[in-house]
Parts: sequence; C-alpha cells; structure tokens
Amino acid sequence: MKRLPAVLIVIAACGTSSPPPGPTADVSPEAAPDAVAEAVVPDVVAEVATADAPAEFPPFGAACTAEEGCPGGACITDALFAGFAGGYCSGPCDPAEAGACGPAAACFAIEGVPSPPLCARTCASDADCRAPDYTCIGSCVPSAFVRQVPRPGLVDGTETDVAALVAAVDGVRLMARVSVLSGASPWQQAPGGPRTIASRAPGHPDHAVAADFLEAELAALGLAVTRQEWRDGGRDLVNLVAEVPGTDASLAPVVVVAHWDSTGAYEAGWDAAVDPAPGANDNGSGTAIVLEVASLLTAPGAPALRRSVRLVLVDGEEVGLLGSARYADSLGSAGEDLACALNVDMVGAPTEAMGRHVWFITDPGHPDFGGAGFEAVLAFAPAVVPVDSGFGSESASDNRSFRAEGFCAAGMFAWPRQPTNHTSGDVAAGLDPAFFATMAQAAVAVAAAWAGHL
Repeated sequence: MKRLPAVLIVIAACGTSSPPPGPTADVSPEAAPDAVAEAVVPDVVAEVATADAPAEFPPFGAACTAEEGCPGGACITDALFAGFAGGYCSGPCDPAEAGACGPAAACFAIEGVPSPPLCARTCASDADCRAPDYTCIGSCVPSAFVRQVPRPGLVDGTETDVAALVAAVDGVRLMARVSVLSGASPWQQAPGGPRTIASRAPGHPDHAVAADFLEAELAALGLAVTRQEWRDGGRDLVNLVAEVPGTDASLAPVVVVAHWDSTGAYEAGWDAAVDPAPGANDNGSGTAIVLEVASLLTAPGAPALRRSVRLVLVDGEEVGLLGSARYADSLGSAGEDLACALNVDMVGAPTEAMGRHVWFITDPGHPDFGGAGFEAVLAFAPAVVPVDSGFGSESASDNRSFRAEGFCAAGMFAWPRQPTNHTSGDVAAGLDPAFFATMAQAAVAVAAAWAGHL
C-alpha cells in the first residue's frame, strides 16, 4: 500500500456542532468556498506522522481509541462526528488518486471540515459492517453518512406518465451527445462544416462552438432558447434556458440543470486557452441528460405534466459556480418562483468504492420534493441505488447556487470522483453506457414525479 504523507487532521471537540460527512460533488480550487476553513473550530489537533507507518497499516474501519489502536493513522472518534462512536481507524488520502487507501478501503472527502479526505473500509455487504454504528454503502462508514429522508408516499410506482418517460430514455442518444461534447465525434451540422470540440473550458476557442451545439440541439426540438450572456475575468460565458410548458401555468416550474463547461485544471501546466478538456463525465454526462429530458418531453405523444419543466445549461461551474449563481440571482431579482431544481453532475460512470450507489442530495427544507424524488428513483429506476445525504449540505456543485437564493434544490452525483476528473483523460470511452442510461432514467423519474405529481 502506498504510504500516506504526514498531515494534520483537525478533530472537533465533543459537543461541537459540525455537519456530518457528505460528498463534495464537483469543486475546483477556484470554486472552493473560503468559509470551509472556518466551518469547525479546532479544539484538538492530532498529527498523523505516517512517514514511519508500518508496512501493514491497521485495517481502516477497525475499532480504536484516541490514545491507541491505529498506529500510523488516525483514530476518528465522536469528537469529530457523533456517527464515529466507538472509534474508527482511518487516515488521510487523495480522492483523485486511484488506490490511495489500498485495496480494502475507499477515499471520501468530508465537506465542511478543514481536514483531509479520509479512508473508509470497503465491504461486501451490510453484514460485514460493525452494527449499529456503521452501515454499508459499498464502504463501511458511519450510519449518519447515509440518512434517507422520510418519503411522503406521493409516488407509488403506478404513475403511467413517469413510467412512460423513463422507459423512453435512449442510451444511444445520450452517448452520441456526449461524444460530440467531448470531442470523440465531430458536430456534423456545425455552421461551415463539421467541427470537433476539444474543450468546453471558458476561454478556449471551442467553448463558443459547444454553446452553439447545445442551442442547436434544443432548437431542433422546437424549443425557444434564451441565451444569458456575460463576460467575467476576460471570459465570455453563456447560460442556455428553454422550457417545456405544463398544463397548469399557475404552478411554479421544475428545473433540470447541469453545467456544460469543462476543465483540465488537475493537470500540471494546463492552459484553458489551448489545452484539451473533453469533460465527458464532468459534465458532458449531466448536460446530455438535460438534453434527453428535453427530447422526451417534446417527443410526439409525450405525456403532459402539470408543471412546466425548465431546462437550464449553466456555464462557468468549474471556475466558481458562476453560471448557476448568475441564473439563480436573476430569478430572485425578478421575484420568480421555482418548484425545485434538480442538478445532475458527473453521472456517466459508476463509483465502485460506493458499490455503484449514487448520491441524491436532497433539500431538508423541502422534504416533499426530496422524498418524492427519492421514492421516484426507487420506483421507476430500480437499477439505481440512491444514497440520500440529507444533511442540509448543498455540495459544491450548482445546486448550491439555487439554495443560496432560497430555492429548493437537489443534486444527483456518482461519487467519489473518477481519477480522470478535470484532466484530458475524461473521455467518452471512460463512461459506462449502461450505468449512464440508468442515471438518466433516475433523473427523468425525479423531474417527471415533481412536475406531474407535486
């Protein structure tokens, strides 16, 4: 096993109120909130000097005490989180590094805590976990890590409109769009002839080509597309918005949102203006799902939903959530209401460390939408196993911007991130088409349940 570098792990004292662990869905160094470093007041600091760690590190997840039992690592106790009662042997890791925790553990970032990501033991089944303090989601982690929201029973699996839309998800169409967005295939109908999109990073020449491709895809479905354009730091940015009207104009619309820009910032020396950033998973996958929702809702014979469904493709997520922040602020300034926004980000490939489970981060302030969405996934996309963080943590993706303006927002992610994330290796060939299609079904199920039954 690769030895971990010597670091400081900050542990909050007992009684300190801090958010439970959850995934940080998608954040670049530029996008990281300054407030994170102040999220927990450090009372106890344990230095983990792993340079002299024994060759066989104690098993991650083993019981330990703060004083002993985890040589070369750190014993995480309920001084950090109540869910770690009894002590949890762990150590720092890099979630972007494959195998950072060895073959028997996975690396998880803990949002809101100014400590490194930590290793959590992987396990085959719930029986392999130490009950009652731990539960399995592919990794043995504290039970507080995976809390399912109460479900209100608004979706019971018999809604024909939701089922029809989910059944119509086209995996071939999803992959074809990601292939164009990530440069694996040219945009054949581009003005002036076929164009290959090498990068969607703001500042790259192909960034504008990608925006034109997305607008053309929406317009080809008969939708009117609004461009929200602005300039930031010398970069031209654009949000694209279209809407499929519902049957009741008095109801606030449901939003399905994804960021369409990409980055290669995890590669040393990467230059946004010239270097490739295919971004197939992050976030060509979520972008293609928004387009798929548009295709399904505008298809001949598509079921009519009560609420309008607004399709929003936001720019500049990789440089600070700029597009979603601008769009959400414009809604707030105009006094416009939304039912709830579903943000889809990095959903094209499974995370084996999570046992192919996926995060569905709900909004505790809106349990009706969170519960109905969670139930819709279970009822209509049974191949997807959702894990609801339910912590009030909006993650570091675009749902944060909607929450900041007081709107209901949820997020759907496959996490931890892939090792190729934010590099030139995030290509279409790295996606899992079958998993990708099931994630699209889950997103469609949520949006349709919200729009048709809430």
